[in-house]
Amino acid sequence: MSLLVGVAVAGVLIWAAAQVDADHRGGYWATIGIFAAAGLVLSLARLARVRSKAPVLPSIPALVLGFLPALIAAGWVIVARQPGSSWVESHVRNWSGDLSLGSVVADLGVYAPVLAFGLGTLLGFVFTRPAVVPSPPPTAVADEPAPSVVEERERPTEAERERETVGAGPSRR
Repeated sequence: MSLLVGVAVAGVLIWAAAQVDADHRGGYWATIGIFAAAGLVLSLARLARVRSKAPVLPSIPALVLGFLPALIAAGWVIVARQPGSSWVESHVRNWSGDLSLGSVVADLGVYAPVLAFGLGTLLGFVFTRPAVVPSPPPTAVADEPAPSVVEERERPTEAERERETVGAGPSRR
């Protein structure tokens, strides 16, 4: 059910992003933010499925090794794609050309909202990892270990134990 609600809310956010005029800088960043929020909502829907009462903690390795590189790569394209001319945008485009990445950044720039959606989703996955809760300490252990299935068959029955005690017959042991 939570996934259905997450998909519905993400769908409404994507529809709202389509209503924004992205031809100017403010509208562009509003669209990018709404798409990122839609991805975040979709991945947070997963959190409602966690039935544990344990706290939800971020995964630091996923944040450092997964999200931050994706943020740098997708953020580079998103910034380079923004409309108009600004100091940051012109520097990113110039650096892209200097690194021979200009055509890649230009080609991916069309998908800036999709990259923002992916960043939001990835951020939600980083923060929806259930915490590992230590298991309670084991209870007092019996003197004898629990018998296995094979040991159960080899154990004498009650009648055989009685015969051993009285001396009425041979044992299986």
